[in-house]
Amino acid sequence: MFARLIAYFFIGVLYAVGPILLIVAIGASIPTFTFVHAANPAEGTIIGFDRIYMPRRSKDVYLPVFRFNANDGKTHMIMADSGVNWVEFKRGDRVPILYLKDRPESARIATIPQLWMPQLILAFFGVLLTLFSVWILMRRRSSTRVVVTI
Repeated sequence: MFARLIAYFFIGVLYAVGPILLIVAIGASIPTFTFVHAANPAEGTIIGFDRIYMPRRSKDVYLPVFRFNANDGKTHMIMADSGVNWVEFKRGDRVPILYLKDRPESARIATIPQLWMPQLILAFFGVLLTLFSVWILMRRRSSTRVVVTI
């Protein structure tokens, strides 16, 4: 009886985790979505990489530093706020940039990994766990059906 209760508890948690991850992914996407739709496009150039220690990862990461010209006529130099897929960039690469008109320091590299990777990872695991939960539920229902023949 106790083992069954533990199993039901873990299955219940599994049923909840997938949808919760999807909700968190949607919630985390709202600020990025708002930024993308309010931002001005520009073209920038990768000028180097800054080594930063990331306590979450317990290691050093290299964040790209890029330069771009904003509508205000000034050249701005910004360090990307995400080390996701920094390997894809090389010094001298031209990259698309998005920035808020009144705040050029808000500039971000406009690639899917740089803008959306955390939300995509959350959504992927949310969908995976939700589908797995539905599969368990469907399998359980099909195994508990009673066939009555007359």
